[in-house]
Amino acid sequence: MLDAAALTRDCPRPGVVVYQPARGFRYAMDPILLAGWALEGGRPASFLDAGTGSGILALLLAAQGIPGLGVDVLPLWIDLARRSAAESSAPHLRFELGDLRSMDLPEVELAVCNPPYQPRGGGPVPAEPTRAHGRHELAGALSDLIPALARVAPRVALVLPAGRAREAVELLARAGRPLARRCRLEPALVLLEGRSPALPAPDGPLEEVLQLRRGGAFHPRVRRLYERAGVDLPAAPPPLAERPR
Repeated sequence: MLDAAALTRDCPRPGVVVYQPARGFRYAMDPILLAGWALEGGRPASFLDAGTGSGILALLLAAQGIPGLGVDVLPLWIDLARRSAAESSAPHLRFELGDLRSMDLPEVELAVCNPPYQPRGGGPVPAEPTRAHGRHELAGALSDLIPALARVAPRVALVLPAGRAREAVELLARAGRPLARRCRLEPALVLLEGRSPALPAPDGPLEEVLQLRRGGAFHPRVRRLYERAGVDLPAAPPPLAERPR
Protein backbone atom coordinates (compact mmCIF):
# COMPACT_ATOMS: atom_id res chain seq x y z
CA MET A 1 0.00 0.00 0.00
CA LEU A 2 1.25 3.50 -0.83
CA ASP A 3 1.63 5.93 2.04
CA ALA A 4 -0.89 8.75 2.41
CA ALA A 5 1.42 11.33 0.86
CA ALA A 6 1.52 9.32 -2.38
CA LEU A 7 -2.28 9.18 -2.72
CA THR A 8 -5.12 11.51 -3.55
CA ARG A 9 -8.61 11.23 -2.10
CA ASP A 10 -11.15 12.26 -4.73
CA CYS A 11 -14.95 12.57 -4.50
CA PRO A 12 -16.44 12.37 -8.01
CA ARG A 13 -20.01 12.36 -6.65
CA PRO A 14 -21.67 12.52 -3.23
CA GLY A 15 -21.12 9.30 -1.32
CA VAL A 16 -18.22 8.13 -3.50
CA VAL A 17 -14.59 8.34 -2.40
CA VAL A 18 -11.76 7.20 -4.69
CA TYR A 19 -8.16 6.78 -3.58
CA GLN A 20 -5.62 6.70 -6.38
CA PRO A 21 -1.88 7.26 -6.81
CA ALA A 22 -0.87 10.90 -7.06
CA ARG A 23 1.75 10.00 -9.69
CA GLY A 24 0.49 6.68 -11.06
CA PHE A 25 -2.34 5.88 -13.46
CA ARG A 26 -5.45 7.98 -12.73
CA TYR A 27 -8.99 7.72 -14.01
CA ALA A 28 -10.31 10.32 -16.45
CA MET A 29 -13.59 10.61 -18.39
CA ASP A 30 -13.75 7.07 -19.72
CA PRO A 31 -15.18 5.16 -16.70
CA ILE A 32 -17.68 7.93 -15.95
CA LEU A 33 -18.98 7.87 -19.51
CA LEU A 34 -19.21 4.08 -19.36
CA ALA A 35 -21.11 4.15 -16.06
CA GLY A 36 -23.74 6.49 -17.50
CA TRP A 37 -23.90 4.54 -20.77
CA ALA A 38 -24.36 1.19 -19.03
CA LEU A 39 -27.12 2.56 -16.81
CA GLU A 40 -28.92 4.04 -19.82
CA GLY A 41 -29.16 0.51 -21.21
CA GLY A 42 -31.20 -0.56 -18.17
CA ARG A 43 -30.58 -0.86 -14.46
CA PRO A 44 -29.03 -4.30 -13.79
CA ALA A 45 -29.67 -6.36 -10.68
CA SER A 46 -25.92 -7.03 -10.35
CA PHE A 47 -22.66 -6.23 -12.12
CA LEU A 48 -19.02 -7.20 -12.58
CA ASP A 49 -16.32 -4.60 -13.22
CA ALA A 50 -13.38 -6.29 -14.94
CA GLY A 51 -9.96 -4.70 -14.48
CA THR A 52 -11.45 -2.38 -11.90
CA GLY A 53 -8.29 -0.35 -11.23
CA SER A 54 -9.06 2.38 -8.70
CA GLY A 55 -12.64 1.08 -8.56
CA ILE A 56 -14.19 4.30 -9.88
CA LEU A 57 -16.55 2.57 -12.33
CA ALA A 58 -17.71 -0.01 -9.78
CA LEU A 59 -18.14 2.66 -7.11
CA LEU A 60 -20.33 4.78 -9.40
CA LEU A 61 -22.58 1.82 -10.20
CA ALA A 62 -22.72 0.75 -6.54
CA ALA A 63 -23.72 4.29 -5.55
CA GLN A 64 -26.94 3.61 -7.47
CA GLY A 65 -27.66 0.76 -5.03
CA ILE A 66 -26.58 -2.03 -7.41
CA PRO A 67 -24.65 -4.96 -5.88
CA GLY A 68 -21.39 -5.66 -7.64
CA LEU A 69 -17.90 -7.12 -7.78
CA GLY A 70 -14.70 -5.43 -8.97
CA VAL A 71 -11.76 -7.62 -10.04
CA ASP A 72 -8.15 -6.74 -10.82
CA VAL A 73 -4.81 -8.55 -11.07
CA LEU A 74 -2.84 -5.79 -9.34
CA PRO A 75 -2.83 -6.07 -5.51
CA LEU A 76 -2.22 -2.33 -5.10
CA TRP A 77 -5.40 -1.50 -6.99
CA ILE A 78 -7.48 -3.90 -4.90
CA ASP A 79 -6.08 -2.46 -1.67
CA LEU A 80 -6.95 1.06 -2.78
CA ALA A 81 -10.39 0.09 -4.11
CA ARG A 82 -11.28 -1.59 -0.82
CA ARG A 83 -10.17 1.49 1.06
CA SER A 84 -12.35 3.62 -1.22
CA ALA A 85 -15.35 1.32 -0.76
CA ALA A 86 -15.00 1.51 3.03
CA GLU A 87 -15.52 5.28 2.83
CA SER A 88 -18.18 5.22 0.12
CA SER A 89 -21.88 4.39 0.00
CA ALA A 90 -21.21 0.88 -1.29
CA PRO A 91 -22.39 -1.75 1.24
CA HIS A 92 -22.96 -4.40 -1.45
CA LEU A 93 -19.73 -3.91 -3.40
CA ARG A 94 -16.73 -6.26 -3.15
CA PHE A 95 -13.27 -6.05 -4.66
CA GLU A 96 -11.30 -9.25 -5.32
CA LEU A 97 -7.78 -9.94 -6.52
CA GLY A 98 -7.62 -12.34 -9.44
CA ASP A 99 -7.31 -13.06 -13.14
CA LEU A 100 -10.60 -13.17 -15.07
CA ARG A 101 -9.27 -15.90 -17.32
CA SER A 102 -9.01 -18.38 -14.44
CA MET A 103 -11.34 -17.08 -11.71
CA ASP A 104 -14.60 -18.75 -10.73
CA LEU A 105 -16.85 -15.72 -11.16
CA PRO A 106 -20.51 -15.33 -10.16
CA GLU A 107 -23.15 -14.79 -12.81
CA VAL A 108 -24.30 -11.18 -13.04
CA GLU A 109 -26.66 -9.20 -15.25
CA LEU A 110 -24.06 -6.73 -16.53
CA ALA A 111 -20.30 -6.93 -17.08
CA VAL A 112 -18.48 -3.64 -17.63
CA CYS A 113 -14.88 -2.95 -18.54
CA ASN A 114 -12.60 -0.01 -19.30
CA PRO A 115 -9.71 -2.16 -20.55
CA PRO A 116 -6.12 -1.15 -21.28
CA TYR A 117 -6.10 0.61 -24.61
CA GLN A 118 -2.67 -0.48 -25.81
CA PRO A 119 -2.53 -3.97 -27.38
CA ARG A 120 0.33 -6.34 -26.77
CA GLY A 121 3.56 -5.06 -28.28
CA GLY A 122 2.14 -1.57 -28.60
CA GLY A 123 5.07 0.46 -27.34
CA PRO A 124 7.26 0.58 -24.23
CA VAL A 125 5.71 -0.52 -20.94
CA PRO A 126 6.12 1.97 -18.06
CA ALA A 127 8.04 0.81 -14.99
CA GLU A 128 5.39 2.16 -12.61
CA PRO A 129 2.91 -0.74 -12.13
CA THR A 130 -0.40 1.14 -12.20
CA ARG A 131 0.59 2.90 -15.43
CA ALA A 132 1.86 -0.34 -16.92
CA HIS A 133 -1.34 -2.28 -16.18
CA GLY A 134 -3.59 0.68 -16.95
CA ARG A 135 -2.12 1.27 -20.40
CA HIS A 136 -1.07 -2.17 -21.67
CA GLU A 137 -2.72 -5.57 -22.03
CA LEU A 138 -0.44 -7.29 -19.52
CA ALA A 139 -3.18 -9.54 -18.10
CA GLY A 140 -4.85 -10.64 -21.32
CA ALA A 141 -5.97 -9.20 -24.63
CA LEU A 142 -9.49 -8.24 -25.70
CA SER A 143 -9.73 -11.70 -27.24
CA ASP A 144 -9.34 -13.15 -23.71
CA LEU A 145 -11.40 -10.54 -21.91
CA ILE A 146 -14.62 -10.39 -23.93
CA PRO A 147 -15.34 -14.16 -23.90
CA ALA A 148 -14.68 -14.20 -20.14
CA LEU A 149 -17.21 -11.39 -19.61
CA ALA A 150 -19.78 -13.03 -21.88
CA ARG A 151 -19.58 -16.23 -19.83
CA VAL A 152 -20.87 -14.47 -16.72
CA ALA A 153 -23.24 -11.79 -18.07
CA PRO A 154 -25.91 -11.45 -20.78
CA ARG A 155 -24.93 -7.78 -21.17
CA VAL A 156 -21.34 -6.63 -21.79
CA ALA A 157 -20.51 -2.90 -21.96
CA LEU A 158 -17.10 -1.42 -22.77
CA VAL A 159 -15.35 1.88 -23.47
CA LEU A 160 -12.53 1.69 -26.00
CA PRO A 161 -10.48 3.79 -28.38
CA ALA A 162 -12.30 4.19 -31.67
CA GLY A 163 -9.62 2.25 -33.52
CA ARG A 164 -10.42 -0.96 -31.62
CA ALA A 165 -14.21 -0.84 -32.06
CA ARG A 166 -14.35 -3.26 -35.02
CA GLU A 167 -12.22 -5.82 -33.19
CA ALA A 168 -14.43 -5.61 -30.10
CA VAL A 169 -17.68 -5.88 -32.07
CA GLU A 170 -16.42 -9.02 -33.82
CA LEU A 171 -15.34 -10.56 -30.50
CA LEU A 172 -18.71 -9.75 -28.91
CA ALA A 173 -20.53 -11.46 -31.78
CA ARG A 174 -18.34 -14.56 -31.52
CA ALA A 175 -19.00 -14.70 -27.79
CA GLY A 176 -22.77 -14.68 -28.34
CA ARG A 177 -23.21 -11.02 -27.36
CA PRO A 178 -23.94 -9.26 -30.67
CA LEU A 179 -23.83 -5.49 -30.76
CA ALA A 180 -26.94 -3.91 -29.27
CA ARG A 181 -25.80 -0.27 -28.94
CA ARG A 182 -22.87 1.86 -30.02
CA CYS A 183 -22.03 5.49 -29.28
CA ARG A 184 -19.06 6.97 -31.13
CA LEU A 185 -17.60 9.95 -29.29
CA GLU A 186 -15.46 11.46 -32.01
CA PRO A 187 -12.57 11.54 -32.42
CA ALA A 188 -11.26 9.25 -29.71
CA LEU A 189 -13.72 6.96 -27.98
CA VAL A 190 -16.48 4.45 -28.54
CA LEU A 191 -19.01 2.99 -26.10
CA LEU A 192 -20.27 -0.51 -26.95
CA GLU A 193 -22.86 -2.86 -25.53
CA GLY A 194 -23.33 -6.46 -26.61
CA ARG A 195 -26.39 -8.43 -25.50
CA SER A 196 -27.56 -11.97 -25.47
CA PRO A 197 -30.19 -12.51 -28.19
CA ALA A 198 -32.46 -13.80 -25.43
CA LEU A 199 -32.73 -10.28 -24.00
CA PRO A 200 -35.11 -7.65 -25.38
CA ALA A 201 -33.57 -4.95 -27.52
CA PRO A 202 -32.67 -1.80 -25.59
CA ASP A 203 -34.56 1.44 -26.00
CA GLY A 204 -32.99 4.14 -28.10
CA PRO A 205 -30.88 4.11 -31.26
CA LEU A 206 -28.46 1.34 -32.20
CA GLU A 207 -25.89 3.86 -33.43
CA GLU A 208 -24.96 7.35 -32.25
CA VAL A 209 -22.14 9.50 -33.60
CA LEU A 210 -21.23 12.80 -31.99
CA GLN A 211 -18.31 15.08 -31.29
CA LEU A 212 -17.08 14.70 -27.73
CA ARG A 213 -16.21 18.38 -27.61
CA ARG A 214 -17.58 21.37 -29.49
CA GLY A 215 -14.87 23.97 -29.25
CA GLY A 216 -14.35 24.54 -25.53
CA ALA A 217 -17.56 22.82 -24.43
CA PHE A 218 -18.88 19.27 -24.22
CA HIS A 219 -21.60 17.86 -26.42
CA PRO A 220 -24.93 17.87 -24.48
CA ARG A 221 -25.04 14.08 -24.84
CA VAL A 222 -21.82 13.84 -22.82
CA ARG A 223 -23.42 15.95 -20.09
CA ARG A 224 -26.40 13.57 -19.97
CA LEU A 225 -24.10 10.57 -19.56
CA TYR A 226 -22.33 12.28 -16.67
CA GLU A 227 -25.67 13.15 -15.08
CA ARG A 228 -26.80 9.53 -15.39
CA ALA A 229 -23.64 8.49 -13.54
CA GLY A 230 -24.36 11.11 -10.88
CA VAL A 231 -21.17 13.10 -11.60
CA ASP A 232 -20.95 16.83 -12.24
CA LEU A 233 -19.32 17.61 -15.55
CA PRO A 234 -16.54 20.19 -15.08
CA ALA A 235 -16.79 23.46 -16.96
CA ALA A 236 -13.38 22.92 -18.58
CA PRO A 237 -12.95 19.60 -20.38
CA PRO A 238 -10.64 17.27 -18.45
CA PRO A 239 -8.25 15.02 -20.37
CA LEU A 240 -9.31 11.68 -21.71
CA ALA A 241 -7.56 8.64 -20.30
CA GLU A 242 -3.84 8.72 -20.88
CA ARG A 243 -3.01 7.98 -24.51
CA PRO A 244 -1.67 5.54 -25.38
CA ARG A 245 -3.09 3.57 -22.54
